[in-house]
Amino acid sequence: MSTTPKTTAQRIRRDVERAKGPESGSVVRFVRHFAPEVAAERNIPEAITYAAIYVGGFWYYTGRGNLGRSRSTHADFVDMLASENISGVEVATGWEEV
Repeated sequence: MSTTPKTTAQRIRRDVERAKGPESGSVVRFVRHFAPEVAAERNIPEAITYAAIYVGGFWYYTGRGNLGRSRSTHADFVDMLASENISGVEVATGWEEV
């Protein structure tokens, strides 16, 4: 099966859009788990919930100290979310006015 130029162009366009990352203002919540001995040594809970917001091409985190950085590229963020010690990943899909 051959690929037509239009199909190739569509794939390239799709890949470029995916590489740009999500919409600015997107929010994700996730839980990072620590081994009991690490949590005890650092005097932190074994599980910490974080939030991240995507702005200006970067993900910015709450709780900077335990993630080792305050922001990441989209690719690095996705890699981090795929780590074994991350769970409960949720994307905000709506807002309620307060």
